[in-house]
This record gives sequence, C-alpha cells and structure tokens, in this order.
Amino acid sequence: SQASQIFNSLFSTRRPKDGFAGLSSACKSIVKGSVAGAVSLVAQPIAGAQADGVKGFFGGLATGVASAVALPVTGIAVGAYQIARGVGNSAEAVKASKQGMQWDHEKREWIFYYLDKEKEELDKLEAEKNAGKTASGEAASADTAERKVKDRAYYDLLNVSTNATAGEIKKAYYKEARKVHPDKCPNDPEAAGKFQALGHAYQTLSNEQTRAAYDKNGPAETGNAD
Repeated sequence: SQASQIFNSLFSTRRPKDGFAGLSSACKSIVKGSVAGAVSLVAQPIAGAQADGVKGFFGGLATGVASAVALPVTGIAVGAYQIARGVGNSAEAVKASKQGMQWDHEKREWIFYYLDKEKEELDKLEAEKNAGKTASGEAASADTAERKVKDRAYYDLLNVSTNATAGEIKKAYYKEARKVHPDKCPNDPEAAGKFQALGHAYQTLSNEQTRAAYDKNGPAETGNAD
C-alpha cells in the first residue's frame, strides 16, 4: 500500500546483519523521523493557509504539531526495534562468519557460495567461449594490459589482471575458492577467513557498479552498512 511505501521510505526496517548494523539502522530512522516531523510542522500550516485561509492555517498547525511529535516517536520506536533485531542477529553473524558464509545485501541473509553450481556455470561459459572461436580456430584476442586502479588487492586475491573480464573473474574465483573452502579444508583454522575475504573480493568485482567504485576509490567502508 501507499502508506507502507511511505513508512518504509522514512524508516530503515531492513533486517540488520548484527548489532552494529542495527544501531546504524536505528540512527537513520531517528534522524529521518525528526527531520520529517520538523518539515511537517512548517509545511502543514502553510499548505492549510493556502487552501483555506486562517481556518486552514490553524488546522494545518494542529496536524503539523501532531506529526512533529508522532514522527520522531515512531523513529525512536523503529530504532529500538532495529537495535533489538541487530543484537539478536549478532550470534548468528559470528557463527556464519566463522563458517565462511557471506552476507547477501539484497536477500538480507547469510549464504554459502555453491561451488559445484559455480563450476557448472563456468563450464557453460567455457563452452560458449570455445563456440565463439574464429574459423581459423583462434580465439578472439583480448586486451590483457593492466588498467590503473586505486587498489588492486581484490584482483590479487583472485589472481587476475585488473583488466579481467567478468567470465575470467568468475573462473578465477571458482579455482581459488576450492582451495580455501572450509568444507574442503577442515584442518585449516584460517580457511573460513580466507574464504570470506575471497568471497568479498568476488562480490565486489563481479558487479559492474561496485567494481567501478572499487577501481576508482579502493575498498568501501562497510562497517556501517545495515
């Protein structure tokens, strides 16, 4: 509904991955609620006066005062709820992180990368690439020159060039991930951390927008992500 859309646009209600994210979400809701209340306090009397003169002014003033109180209070209530959710999710976040899982910012849940499925997709990509060879049997040449980027740590983790294509990045991730996946390295206490770092690098470089931002600015600050 329209009311639900307005509410969600004002207040941060997405599932926070941990306590810190819950606190960040709470601050956003409180600030937005306070600002919206202040704007309403000013705007409602003006709109009322334009529509119905003095009577409309006082009617708008009453509505504005009510909004100025209700919206910040709602923001505080939503904020408290988000903090509680974040704290409640913290134990899961610690456990999931140790297992090498990644936080999906779209689905708002912890997920594993399914390497077998990745392999199937890579085999398909490889077959399509081979099918696209020229009549002489030579593959189309690609520009392998290194591009200048702000930071290349993620490229080094995946062992690829800064000019790597999306397919090359995906193939490199599969190869490297199989070396450090916790299920395949049960005796390596650092496997989960390595797998998590590799997964984050892949998530960044496999998306055109986040890759462009990384190339330009380096690693994004993720501590306050909700």
